[in-house]
Amino acid sequence: MSAVPLPVVLLNFYGNKKDKNVVLQWNTGDETNGNHFELYKGVQPASLQYLDKVNASGTGGTHSYSYTDNNPMKGLSYYQLKLVDNNGAYKLSSVVKINIDATGILSVFPNPVTNHTVLVTYQGTRVKSVQLISADGKQIPCSFNELYNGQVKVSIPTSVAKGVYTLQLTTDITANSAVIVVSQ
Repeated sequence: MSAVPLPVVLLNFYGNKKDKNVVLQWNTGDETNGNHFELYKGVQPASLQYLDKVNASGTGGTHSYSYTDNNPMKGLSYYQLKLVDNNGAYKLSSVVKINIDATGILSVFPNPVTNHTVLVTYQGTRVKSVQLISADGKQIPCSFNELYNGQVKVSIPTSVAKGVYTLQLTTDITANSAVIVVSQ
């Protein structure tokens, strides 16, 4: 049994904010035997959830597609496209990152971080997770304790090297982030 390349050729996949929505667009170079596209979204690239399906033209030549997410998540979210052919074979696009301004502001104190502990003030619901994202995209989970509604104490692992990171706080309905500097 030999591997057969997927007949759908994806030229690009990108997204943009438009008002309070996210518009996803993609172009294909050929769709011979292409069946459909599936869109996924989530607050972390590793845990994307099914969003919707768009039928493919299934013919040769270039084609352009557009999909509007009228209910995007607030804060930082990720989107991915799954190209599926008539035989069920599929290929995933690269992940697109979109930041929809959240209703509140995420503030971190102290920043720069000097003792591996910071207080984070946010607006929203209960905190589900807190993580650092390094410049090379590594995700580092952080432990946290909710002090009271709207404030959480975050403990950054002592193994984290000095440098600039994105601190991402995920609640039930949003993912907010702030740039922090770890100096000790």
